[in-house]
Amino acid sequence: LDEEFDLAYEWDDNVLNFTRSGVSGELVVEKKEVHIRVRLGFLLFAIKPRVEAEIHRFFDENFGPDSGPKV
Repeated sequence: LDEEFDLAYEWDDNVLNFTRSGVSGELVVEKKEVHIRVRLGFLLFAIKPRVEAEIHRFFDENFGPDSGPKV
């Protein structure tokens, strides 16, 4: 995360808290679900649709029905 998105992050049990200039949020990992909350600062709010689309793409690629191990 640090290298790809320049985020500072810290795990607190099953919650990953992250921050960088203009962005903060948390990723909550549960047994069968993952939830993400992202807060964008004023200057980044204009690109909110792009951020949402990228988050959806990442989750679809990494956690979607076709992302599991191939047997």
